[in-house]
Amino acid sequence: MQPISTDEQKLILQELFGPDAEKRANSLSAYFRVYDSLTTSQIHHTVVQIQEPALKSHGDVIGLIRTLKENVQCTRDEIRSLAFPSLSAEPTTSADVDDAINVAVHALIMVDCAAKRDHSDAYEIDGFKPATWQNTERFADFVLRSFPSAHDKGHQRLCLTQEQKGSLKAWKLRKRAGVTFKPTDNLAEHLLYDQHDDTIRLFHHTAFLKAHLRMSATRPIDSGFEESLDMGSLPPQLLLETLSSLQYILFPHIDHKSTRFLENLVCSKDSTFDKDCLSFDGHIRQMPQDFEYQYWGARLLRLHDLVTHPKPRHRFALWLQRHTSERNALYVAILGLFLAAFFGLLSVVVGIVQTWIAYQAWKHPQAYSN
Repeated sequence: MQPISTDEQKLILQELFGPDAEKRANSLSAYFRVYDSLTTSQIHHTVVQIQEPALKSHGDVIGLIRTLKENVQCTRDEIRSLAFPSLSAEPTTSADVDDAINVAVHALIMVDCAAKRDHSDAYEIDGFKPATWQNTERFADFVLRSFPSAHDKGHQRLCLTQEQKGSLKAWKLRKRAGVTFKPTDNLAEHLLYDQHDDTIRLFHHTAFLKAHLRMSATRPIDSGFEESLDMGSLPPQLLLETLSSLQYILFPHIDHKSTRFLENLVCSKDSTFDKDCLSFDGHIRQMPQDFEYQYWGARLLRLHDLVTHPKPRHRFALWLQRHTSERNALYVAILGLFLAAFFGLLSVVVGIVQTWIAYQAWKHPQAYSN
């Protein structure tokens, strides 16, 4: 597959983001950087391949994306048969077909549907385990599983207070919790805190989010995954939560420190953050007054806990943490109780002695005067 041409880029823009997306092509440069890396990996995979590659052109990528959009209720095996009827049966090309499907899914919804292949079964980050689209699993079900909502987890939806929003500014997280921010191209990893290296992963493709919000502007905010995927998009609620968490919570444009902090992230040398992060266009569509975070609520609360209960970063603080466990606190409380009882008893004894001395002085004044 050759590098994408200008005409092919226009076709992809129209297919993925609608007929009006062409005029915003420049803002989607970060997205096409990801697309190029995905399709370049396909080129590397097919260099030594004797059989016909699964994806020969960017037109093939568009065709596979259309197949996904038109068959969201099909399993991965069924998509494989529909899109590659002649190749899917060949064992030597099955891996190439699977890679092609992974590329199409990532390009369509910015989710890595084979993330688990790079990690062991025990791999986990703060309760998150990478998901892989199983062969017998419907496409819509895989995407739904990648974004469990508060309802699915049995938790209440989160409506952030002003105090919580104020404490979740990125520069405050950096200052109080000592975390750094790492861009991710996998939407499922958004707001994920990795305690091993104190990083917070951010899905930074705001241009992608805005483009999809414009596509779904006429649909209800509570549209589900199946009906959204049918249109080649994600639920408006999920898109709004992601954009809001970036431009209204972590980096509010009305806060000077937040704006400067974001500029340093985006404009620093070798930064891969989407430069569109610096462009504030509002929520694109109307946002309810009582907006609740159904998908990212738990992760936002986790970040709020980092600010209110920061992890010790110095030796003395670590020593204090080790010696202030619940068991040690109980020991200290018991010791304090015994000490209070001891000094209380001692004060009673001293009082009795002082009373006895005073009584003797009163009864025998001559003896005490001498």
